[in-house]
Amino acid sequence: MKPSLSERIEVWNERRIERLRLKGPFRKTTEGFSYKGIKAQFESNWEPLTRKLVHAYSATDASFVNVGAHYGYYACLAAHYGMNVTAFEPIDANYQMLRDNLAHNGFLDRCRIIHGAVGGYSHITKIYGAFSGATLMPENTRKPKSMYQVTQVFTLSEIVTNKEKSLFLMDVEGFELNVIGGAAELVADLENNSWIIETNGDNLISLGTKMIDHGYSLFHIGNDKLLQLHKADLAGCILSGNFLCTDASKVSNMNIINRFL
Repeated sequence: MKPSLSERIEVWNERRIERLRLKGPFRKTTEGFSYKGIKAQFESNWEPLTRKLVHAYSATDASFVNVGAHYGYYACLAAHYGMNVTAFEPIDANYQMLRDNLAHNGFLDRCRIIHGAVGGYSHITKIYGAFSGATLMPENTRKPKSMYQVTQVFTLSEIVTNKEKSLFLMDVEGFELNVIGGAAELVADLENNSWIIETNGDNLISLGTKMIDHGYSLFHIGNDKLLQLHKADLAGCILSGNFLCTDASKVSNMNIINRFL
């Protein structure tokens, strides 16, 4: 069915906003690197504890893997702290902004940026929406269904080397379980890998249960404190946002966790 006039106008306006953001100026962030992106990311109360956790894990010699990198704030943050970065971003305009932000700061020599999405198996499909709300699940998009592009979908296991110590940060708009499904070897290697995953609702229950069963400890990342969740806490849990999955029995992870309890 041909999109309505109002839908075509909405899509045109979204693309106009993308173009304007790409032409925007670079500004200094709280952490000191330069960046162009959305206003909220320059404010000190934007995901403060998640930012501190990336900083903390940078001292453990971990690499950083950013799934759904958007404009690259966390990719830049990790590179700023000396981490080797792999960043996936499927949306064309977002990928260009990600590349521009990394290049402007001189971070490209420690970054691998991949213009694609991540899922449970390799294939080519449509991704819907734009900006930070783009999704591989059409039922989750808040944009017109006609606003999509075609993207390659990779699995984490075919890109990221097993046995390499890594901190994964994932923001994939409801596709978390699919991404984890394509990363079985990496999930099993809890000695080397920790995960920060944005999720909520039923996905939190399924994902949290799966990670706890693999031996991870699960923590909700608040503004300034971590809150540990056990299986019994997941049913009916109304918490949302970013969650940390890590092996709390490992000394380096325990030291980080204890700083924020």
